[in-house]
Amino acid sequence: MKSNTKLSAEEVVSGYIDFLSERGFTVSLCDLDPIFHCCYDSLMLYLGHKTEFCLRVKENKKPLCIEWQKQLINQVSFDNFGPFVCFAGVSEYVFPIDYENKRYGIICLSKNADKGKVNLDKNLAKTIILPLCYAFEKLIKQIEEEYFLQKELSAREKTYYQILNYIANNLNRKITIKDICDITHYSQTYVSREFKRLNGKSLIDYVLDFKIKTAKKFLEKTNLSISDIAFKVGYENPNDFTSIFKKKVGLNPKKYRENEKKR
Repeated sequence: MKSNTKLSAEEVVSGYIDFLSERGFTVSLCDLDPIFHCCYDSLMLYLGHKTEFCLRVKENKKPLCIEWQKQLINQVSFDNFGPFVCFAGVSEYVFPIDYENKRYGIICLSKNADKGKVNLDKNLAKTIILPLCYAFEKLIKQIEEEYFLQKELSAREKTYYQILNYIANNLNRKITIKDICDITHYSQTYVSREFKRLNGKSLIDYVLDFKIKTAKKFLEKTNLSISDIAFKVGYENPNDFTSIFKKKVGLNPKKYRENEKKR
């Protein structure tokens, strides 16, 4: 992203979410449109529900979560934003990301969640989230102008961005090529070939690199334990995570965090 104007829009979005996080709010970005693929590096910490309670409860019930979000995404508005309670008992406010009569995703907001129960005044929730919605409108406009130029994506490109979106929202679990084939309804050969053609990396290498980049963000910007970070990027065994992280980065997670804090 070379445009200073566009970069500032990304910074507003991620910076405001960080601002809210530091004050005890939990913000999750769900069902984002593939147009945001070029922003995943700055949005990766907020994609999907990554609170410990939510991840643990839904660990073996991901299809139910996906179905719930599909039903919810078209229901919410600034007149109807909850709080909603999902199948797992998680309660949160849900706001639309809209621009020019199109829905680009949803923003989920809660505070001081105790076993998934929201503790936040409804009017305050709306006041808090409006600046983020306005920032997303600006970001969408700039992405369309600078990257997509209102062009119609080909079927291959749509599938590619669908895959990127799925990976970004499912980092807390092991992602296989079969998973990708299931959501795209294409063969393993086609998915592997086309992904590498468009991305330059194999699907497996891309998933691993994205997990490591996300782990770096958590190490740099949060005080989460190494074990918690390992779980959030799909490793049940922290030792496995540490070993792979060191192999890819050259430092173990603890040393990497220490070095970043000195910068």
